[in-house]
Amino acid sequence: MLRAQGIGEGHVVVPLPEPVVSLAALRSTLILGSRESLRVAGFFPEYERHLDAAHARALDHLVPAAWVPVPLVLAHYFACDRLGLTPKQIENIGASTFERVKGTIVGTALRLAASPEGLLEALGRFWARGHDGSAIGVVLAGPKEARLRLVGSPLARSPYYRSAARGMVRGVLGAVARACYVHEVPGETTSSAMTLRAQWV
Repeated sequence: MLRAQGIGEGHVVVPLPEPVVSLAALRSTLILGSRESLRVAGFFPEYERHLDAAHARALDHLVPAAWVPVPLVLAHYFACDRLGLTPKQIENIGASTFERVKGTIVGTALRLAASPEGLLEALGRFWARGHDGSAIGVVLAGPKEARLRLVGSPLARSPYYRSAARGMVRGVLGAVARACYVHEVPGETTSSAMTLRAQWV
C-alpha cells in the first residue's frame, strides 16, 4: 500500500483514495491499442527489436480484455523508450491509441458528457476499468484547467509512457473541447507517480 500525495489546490472532482494499491496489471486493450498505433506509425519492426524473445512472444499472444502483469507492461514501455521518439511524436501516438480504445474504456461517458469537466468527473471509473491497482486524482484548478495526479504506478518510470499519457488525456478531453493542451508538471514525477496539467478551450 502507498499513501497518495496531494493533487494540488482547487475543486476536487476525483479524490485520490487512501491508501493507494500499487499497480499489479493493466488491461490488455490498452497494450494492444498501443502496439497497433506503433504499427500504423511505422515503428513496430524497430520496437520488436528492443524486446527479448520471451516478452515478444507473450505480447504477441495477448488477447482482448485480459489483465497484463506489470513486468510485461514495463517490457513494452521500456522497448518503446528505446525508439528515441520525440515527446510530440509519442503524444500523438498516445492520442491515436485513445481513438482505438475509447469505445471499450470510455464509450458511454463520451456519449453522455457535455463538457471536459463532465468527462473528468468520470475519470476515476475509467481508470479502474483499465488498471488493477494505482489511482488517479483530479482537481479543477481554474475555469478551463485541471491537474491530474497519477499515483502507485511504476509505469511513471518510462518517459514514453508519460508522453503517451499526455496524448491519451488530450484525446479524452478533445472529444468534447475545441482544443486541449496537456503538459507534465515539472518536479512532480517520481518512480511511481506523475502530475499532468490539462487546459482546454
